[in-house]
Amino acid sequence: MSTNRIPDDPIRTAPADLYERLHNVDDRLFQLRREVSEIRREYAALRRHPDALAVDNLGDPIDPVAAALGAETALAMADEKLDAADIWLSRARGRYATRLKLTDTAADELDRRRNRVERTR
Repeated sequence: MSTNRIPDDPIRTAPADLYERLHNVDDRLFQLRREVSEIRREYAALRRHPDALAVDNLGDPIDPVAAALGAETALAMADEKLDAADIWLSRARGRYATRLKLTDTAADELDRRRNRVERTR
């Protein structure tokens, strides 16, 4: 890095582009949480049919209903972590990322570099 405050490597991504990507992450996280919740409900439904459940004999003996409950509980813990991720992503986006922008000079330079790359493709 040089001795001044300008780093040797150029800015590759505008804050607005990163902000948009955060929205895409939010959308995928929402879909993931919805799928995890759906799978949890299905494991809960399986537990209501204990006579229809069995387990393999590859490990320690376990009751099939306990196995379904274990899967459901583990998914609930995963959902808690996904909820925390949602909160932190929201904070990153709302409190910090939304405030960032490039200076006019930096934005012009980024546009020039992007145009050069487009012409060479």
